[in-house]
Amino acid sequence: MSRSRLLPLYEFFWHLSEAQKAGLPLRTTLDDIARNAESRKLARIYTDIALCLQSGQMLADALDAHPRTFDDTLRALVRSGEESGRMSAAFARCAEIVRLRDNRAREMRRVTREPKITAAITVGLGALSGADTLVDGAITFVLLGSAAILGWRFSPVFRRFVFSILLHIPVIGAILRRDGWARFLESLCFLYQSGIPLRAAAETAANLQPAVGLKKIFLRIAEKISHKSGVLEAFAAEKGIDPLVMSMVRAGERSGNLAQSLNEAVLRLDEENDRALTALRQYTGPMLAIALGFIIWRFL
Repeated sequence: MSRSRLLPLYEFFWHLSEAQKAGLPLRTTLDDIARNAESRKLARIYTDIALCLQSGQMLADALDAHPRTFDDTLRALVRSGEESGRMSAAFARCAEIVRLRDNRAREMRRVTREPKITAAITVGLGALSGADTLVDGAITFVLLGSAAILGWRFSPVFRRFVFSILLHIPVIGAILRRDGWARFLESLCFLYQSGIPLRAAAETAANLQPAVGLKKIFLRIAEKISHKSGVLEAFAAEKGIDPLVMSMVRAGERSGNLAQSLNEAVLRLDEENDRALTALRQYTGPMLAIALGFIIWRFL
């Protein structure tokens, strides 16, 4: 199994948390982490953070210089820990949220492997059917695939465009919406538990959302909360919210234990998505067989 790209980030925060518990200086710990980094890129990032601390900067400010590695939620958690003096707990929360993201990403990759293959074959068939020769079709497919991979890797605009399209596809759109809500509620829960005001926590969690349509909903919720609306009232003002989310928010506001209710909503949304993804996989096998059959019929 390939090593997850999120695992080094988990190890980073886990080591910081354990070092804080042991009373070790933060700068010394960062130097040690940098020396043992698994890549030169990470070593440069960790060394830069250590140098910023040496110059008198706060850790959260040092992390601000590397937003692609440490997103808004992680930086907000670290800043909250520095302000409250509970650095070990803040680092532990960061490690936990990275672990949860990694688990969700691994599961998503596992269950979407076959749909991705089916989609690639479908695109390939479209390229081949519109070409005069097999070679021309293959070249077109390679160019389209390369452009898509590069766009996804380096262009946030392209990723937002793809997410916007996928949100309107039956089944897939529902899965992405539940996943978006789970990510939003998960970040909101961690930030709120760390003592960050609810409105600021909602804004930070919303800004992590890659799907523009969902991001607008979450930002509107944050705005309503800032106008002294109740949490339930802010959520209820948006149409099409999953009934499960509304039920959990209602229970959390009434009981006074909103964080626990949000966490339960995340678990339930993940379970529902697992079932939906498993069902989706059952249809990709026949689709793949049909696609391969068309190739044989068209070109042999």
